[in-house]
Amino acid sequence: MLLREEGISLIELVVTIAFIGIIIIAFTVVFINSVQVEKMSERRNQALNLAAMVMEELQNYDYDLLVQGEHDYNLDKINDDFILYYQIKDPDPDEKDKWDKDNNPLLKEITVIVRWEEGGQIQKVQLTTYRAKTVF
Repeated sequence: MLLREEGISLIELVVTIAFIGIIIIAFTVVFINSVQVEKMSERRNQALNLAAMVMEELQNYDYDLLVQGEHDYNLDKINDDFILYYQIKDPDPDEKDKWDKDNNPLLKEITVIVRWEEGGQIQKVQLTTYRAKTVF
């Protein structure tokens, strides 16, 4: 009968090191993915904050200065990574209740769009609100 000596064999040591290596690789992949998701989330939050800031500014404009169409917003002083523009839309002419007697819109749709490139793809967030004309 053969008796085993105390200690670990080379095979046991190699298997243990391989097992620990696999676990370390798995944790590293999870960590790297979580860092990438965090970075993407941070960029999206920056874009949403920019959109909210511009939306607030546009809501404070005089109603008559909100001209229908698509307009660029200059971000040179704020952030070079994002492209920001906004759209002003008048209501459909068939919606007579949204126009005054002089054929001026009583309501305007404001949409702020922020775009950026991430991971080789164009990302976008947009906020939309409505602004009513104050009638005295």
